[in-house]
Amino acid sequence: MKSHPVEAKHRERPLSTLDLSIVVPVYGGEATIEPLCTQLGEELRRRDWRYEILLVCDRPVDGSWAVAKRLATTTSEVIAIRLQRNVGQHAALLLGIRQARGGVIVTMDEDLQHAPADVPALVDTVLKHHCLAYGVTVQQHHGAFRNASSRLIKWAIKRYLEVEDAQHLSAFRAFPARERSAFTGYNHPNVAIDVLLSWTGLPVRAVATSHNARAAGESGYTFTKLVAHLANLAFGFSTAPLRLASYIGFGAVLFAGGLFVYAIVNWMIHGSGVPGFAFTIASLAALGGAQLLALGLIGEYLGRLYLGSLGRPQYRIAEQVGTNHDETDS
Repeated sequence: MKSHPVEAKHRERPLSTLDLSIVVPVYGGEATIEPLCTQLGEELRRRDWRYEILLVCDRPVDGSWAVAKRLATTTSEVIAIRLQRNVGQHAALLLGIRQARGGVIVTMDEDLQHAPADVPALVDTVLKHHCLAYGVTVQQHHGAFRNASSRLIKWAIKRYLEVEDAQHLSAFRAFPARERSAFTGYNHPNVAIDVLLSWTGLPVRAVATSHNARAAGESGYTFTKLVAHLANLAFGFSTAPLRLASYIGFGAVLFAGGLFVYAIVNWMIHGSGVPGFAFTIASLAALGGAQLLALGLIGEYLGRLYLGSLGRPQYRIAEQVGTNHDETDS
């Protein structure tokens, strides 16, 4: 097998039968995954890299599985995987990452917004610097809601998960395959790929890439999914909500203490208790609300711990078409 000059100079990973694995989660890519695979093949064969494309179909809403299955049947480099149920983009990516057999793993979207022509630049960066490379772009062809929510998620990851380079995060990423050992034992059903990758401790490099307009279909990114992803980040990988509950409890204690002092001072000055039914009810409502909020946050953690203890699988494969390259072929 021929080696790329950069790889020969920076051989920081063990030899593999495949140079590259590209993992693509598929949900609504009936019109795009075939041109995506075609363009990827043209770019990677130009570099003389041996590669595989894993199309992980997360119970698609269209005819994506039929297209993926046909590609896997007719193209030796394509492997199509259909999941038993919809598990979300990150869990589908985790499956593809675990099955990937290339020395470098690249993840990208199905909709051709990530340009296949930029894949070699990401791979070269990983091989040269042994890092986690993210494709970043100044101008993104997303809607205002998607851009705003993306910035919010990156801020939350940096602020509460202590990922310093969160501003570079994107779904277009590449990293050395051997570094996935950092999260081999992760088995919770809630998955956040970028958080798991941060556990590798790899330096982060930003690679300038283009961002194309969506070739077909509509984004499945909704407000409900945004809230679910933020909740997953907050309760699945951070103790920030528990600290918030502590702050709320401390604030409630201070508030109650202030009310007590006010009542004593009023009695000393006026010789009577604090009058007013509304005042009493408002005080009780404030204290009760603080307690319920704190209990709700704690309950969210307990619920996730319970669900994690059930051993629920992160994903189940319903069907797989296509085979990996022969391991003895080098």
